Amino acid sequence: MTTSGNGTGGPGEAPTTTFPPLTRRTEDTLGALVADASRDLSSLVRQEIALAKAELRDDVKNAATGGAMFGAAAFLVLLSVVMLSITLALFLAWLGVEPWVAFLIVTVFFLLVAVGLALLGKWKVSKVGKPERTIRTSKDTATFLKSRGR
Repeated sequence: MTTSGNGTGGPGEAPTTTFPPLTRRTEDTLGALVADASRDLSSLVRQEIALAKAELRDDVKNAATGGAMFGAAAFLVLLSVVMLSITLALFLAWLGVEPWVAFLIVTVFFLLVAVGLALLGKWKVSKVGKPERTIRTSKDTATFLKSRGR
């Protein structure tokens, strides 16, 4: 950058400044600038989508592994319930109850627990209703958008 006067060299004269040329061509048209911006935006969107896919791939893999672990745990709990049933029946038989009656008692006990859980689940499901606030706000939004279109 250089400074110089207007050539008269007077003592109160303000210096003038010269800047280096711009690195970008100044004659770029508006169309070229819009095309560049569109290309850059398109590239940015593609890169963001690729990043989202990579993150989701890892999340899906972790979710599948976690789901498999929960499935294995549920299977082991089921096996434990079977073993507990046999243990309870054998304990009742050890106390003097006929073995077939002991197994029948344990079976009826688990059936009663299952019926109780089914009734509790039915009661909870019957409390489920429509998403009234969501329906109301969706209708309000639709009404607003229709009125804006006129």
